[in-house]
Amino acid sequence: MNRDSRFTIILAVILFLCTFFTILVYFYPPINLNPFSNNGSGVNGTATHVNSANSLAEAAFLGRYGFSTGTNLAGFYNLTNNNEMIINCKYGIVPQFYTIPPLLAMENASMFSLYNMIVSNVGKYTLCSLYNNISGCVAVKDSLYTLTDKYLNYSLAASVFNQTKTYIDGYYASLLSEINPPSSVNSSSIFAPFIYDVNLLNSTNSSESSMINALINLKQMPLEVLETLNGSAITFPFSLSVPFEFPVYSYPLAPACNSTLNIFNMISNISDFKTQTYSGIYNNMAANVQNICVNNSNNMCTMANTNNLNVSFYVQG
Repeated sequence: MNRDSRFTIILAVILFLCTFFTILVYFYPPINLNPFSNNGSGVNGTATHVNSANSLAEAAFLGRYGFSTGTNLAGFYNLTNNNEMIINCKYGIVPQFYTIPPLLAMENASMFSLYNMIVSNVGKYTLCSLYNNISGCVAVKDSLYTLTDKYLNYSLAASVFNQTKTYIDGYYASLLSEINPPSSVNSSSIFAPFIYDVNLLNSTNSSESSMINALINLKQMPLEVLETLNGSAITFPFSLSVPFEFPVYSYPLAPACNSTLNIFNMISNISDFKTQTYSGIYNNMAANVQNICVNNSNNMCTMANTNNLNVSFYVQG
């Protein structure tokens, strides 16, 4: 089982614990431009049609955010079947959503609301970990602690803490054995979040509040993705996800577009995007959001498929 899978399992387990759900973490956009509408508004408010709108909107997007016109966005961001939120062109967040039985959601609206609150807070906290100038981050962190403290007893909190510590300590030991000289692990800025986590967990006492705070304060090391000359992508071999954040990818070669908070929802799975609430993650953050459909054989960006998704344009997968 890989690192992200372990933390995803933890996130899933802890997401629900109130009556029917176990809540916490057990390991681990409003631009209305629809180029598929004949009567809709395209780039800069100009009425456009399917083919011309796609090319014009994509060219405008690439130029606006510093990409060359030859950039394949889907290839650059190494997209899979998972939808991904690209943050200021430099990072990618993969929100984790879990299926709620429809009848249970209908019969217990408060539990459904609680689930959405947790997903939203974990997403917001992930954004805060990337950009500390986002407003409301302290409140998000406090909310995560309050929810976790409310629905986790001491035994479960200790279990999550100990499994997290065992996993991170083991990963740290493997790093020391794989990197030569081992001392470079402790001195390199690349591994600074990792060393911080090891020290934090080792210095945490056994009280429930201390363990929960430590789990929330852990820092992840994003998975770095580098584009090669032939258009493919390679990943840095070391990364670390943490319980209270969604998995993050880093794109160090991408041109930054961080004058404001820009979020590009790269939609490679239309069905999932229709049923998962991404907007709750960046709600009230003054984000400039664009939905981008990745067109391929499994995800046809047709007017019928993208209806009501506020798709700005598509990219070819």
